[in-house]
Amino acid sequence: MFSGITSFAWWIMAGAALAVICLMLLSKRAGVSPEAAQWTAVLALPLGVWGGHLLYGALLANLEVTIYGFSFLFQPWMGGFMLYGALLGAAAGAWIAAKCLKKTKELPALLDCLAVSLLLLIAVIRLAEPFDTPDGYGQGYGIAMEEMTVLPLPLKTLLCYVIDPEYMDEWYLAVFALEAIWALFAAVQAMRGLRRRAPGQTALLALILYAAGQLFFEFLRRDFTVNWRFVRLSQLISAILLAVLLLFATLRKRVAGKRAVRSWIGLLLGTGVIIAMEFADEKPLILSDEMKIFFPHWFTYALLLLSSILMGRIVWRAVSGSPRDAAR
Repeated sequence: MFSGITSFAWWIMAGAALAVICLMLLSKRAGVSPEAAQWTAVLALPLGVWGGHLLYGALLANLEVTIYGFSFLFQPWMGGFMLYGALLGAAAGAWIAAKCLKKTKELPALLDCLAVSLLLLIAVIRLAEPFDTPDGYGQGYGIAMEEMTVLPLPLKTLLCYVIDPEYMDEWYLAVFALEAIWALFAAVQAMRGLRRRAPGQTALLALILYAAGQLFFEFLRRDFTVNWRFVRLSQLISAILLAVLLLFATLRKRVAGKRAVRSWIGLLLGTGVIIAMEFADEKPLILSDEMKIFFPHWFTYALLLLSSILMGRIVWRAVSGSPRDAAR
């Protein structure tokens, strides 16, 4: 009965169980009614799965729908997901639960608890990426890495991944492990100040941390990614999301005057650096026929990491501020 199920599916089920437990515990601490938390758990998981598949199918409609037909969009069991769609579907589940139970005042706090729970689920999903096929071929890997046998086992497990088990000497950067660590870090950071922040701000912090991480980690990946021209769609969505949040903060007067100008310049500068690094990591800077500058990977990675941190910090400071200190 279960012969065709890979270990990836069991990882996902374990992560979902962990997320539900976390949601119930946090909702109790946050003063959310048990009914709202329970119905959110019931609705968020299936809507999250379908939302992730729907976004993936919509972005690749010209490919997947041509092959499988329009019904592919409504068949999540056929595979293909984008986590931003899953996050949106899970949030829709929380909204439906609060609306039907007439507890819309609890929705911001409910979203806070759900955001932390989803980050834990994402951490488990990322760790499970190498087990998504029966033959052991995984995803979420980066550039080839040499001389990995000299590293101690814990560090090698964190940094390296063998794409093909038959070729144990071919090591690649384990981006999936780094993404899992970041999701876990984001969950801890969001959970730490859950009681101190205003309802809804923890969900925003979790979203900003996730988006900033996607800007960096998607750049590291060398396996299949969903692209729009030369830009990875996950990066594009992350940048647009951060810009929308900053725009919201600007319109709500949470940032104003010189601070608003500095925030937008910083966000646009970070976006420009990320775009530039997409080219710099693949093509040399040609100054003349005789002079070409090849940027090492560590240089492009460092600039991209700093840009991602800068953009996330700018947006978080904007959305978490108050109109009273908007121009400071």
